[in-house]
Amino acid sequence: MNILFLTVGGMIPVLMNIMGMFFVRRGGNDTQGTFRYRTYRSTLNTKTWKYAHKVCGKLWLYAGRFFILLVLSLSLVACQCKEETAGCMLSVVLIVEMLILAGTVFMTEQALKRYIEKYS
Repeated sequence: MNILFLTVGGMIPVLMNIMGMFFVRRGGNDTQGTFRYRTYRSTLNTKTWKYAHKVCGKLWLYAGRFFILLVLSLSLVACQCKEETAGCMLSVVLIVEMLILAGTVFMTEQALKRYIEKYS
């Protein structure tokens, strides 16, 4: 169960870290790439495009690092629990990870709104 907990629970944080690094370093350069942060506000001009990728990338880096530490610590606890309890813990972790992943879109949009108001 411990290996399952680490692989399933760690997939989203690892991907968040990889994509966060990509967005911070190179995300705003190519507008036609496969993995991009595309919303109405981010596509207004090149400044907002680059800013959106920078903000979203940083949020994903911070959240990904936090969740990697959380999954590692909970996997140590899960190996001492029953399978049902560990399964419930994994489900809660996955739901929270998905909520935070979706929440970064709202946080990025709020940052973009403030950025556009400030520089318009």
